[in-house]
Amino acid sequence: IVGKVNPNSPPFMSLSKRFLVLASAMLMLGGLVPQAHAILLSPPLIIEFPPAVVAVSPLNKERILRYPDAGGQTTISVMFGSNIEFVGAPDSAVQVRNLTTGLPVANNGISIHKNMLYFSSNEFVHPGTAGNSYEAKVIASRIHKVGGSMGLSSDYIWQFKIADRAHISA
Repeated sequence: IVGKVNPNSPPFMSLSKRFLVLASAMLMLGGLVPQAHAILLSPPLIIEFPPAVVAVSPLNKERILRYPDAGGQTTISVMFGSNIEFVGAPDSAVQVRNLTTGLPVANNGISIHKNMLYFSSNEFVHPGTAGNSYEAKVIASRIHKVGGSMGLSSDYIWQFKIADRAHISA
């Protein structure tokens, strides 16, 4: 994982500085080290890490049940370890492809709420989708951490399958 230093980091609290000085003095007086150095950083450095995917729904390789009488749409969810935002158009942030037909899946909307990304489509509930496999991809260059410029370190890709009652027992 690659991190970067935030140049706008707040200064260390004086309590932290006092702790470093006290710890250094105790080490030196205790004879544990010949010299003790209190390192006081000014300005302090805070390392930030890029956002990371921590969970997806459906899960990788999961079979999700299609209810033919339910209608509506299905939503794919992606959870990140930090709040995120789009870089550019939302439609370019996620790609879903039907691996069985080779065709892209049209979305009814792609949205972000805090650390969650949602891709909605009604194509998963159409008759004939049962048994089809899909691949979802979050595009690294289209998502970044709120208030920063750090994006995903690489595209995040996973697969799932649509099933109906007949496919569950198989």
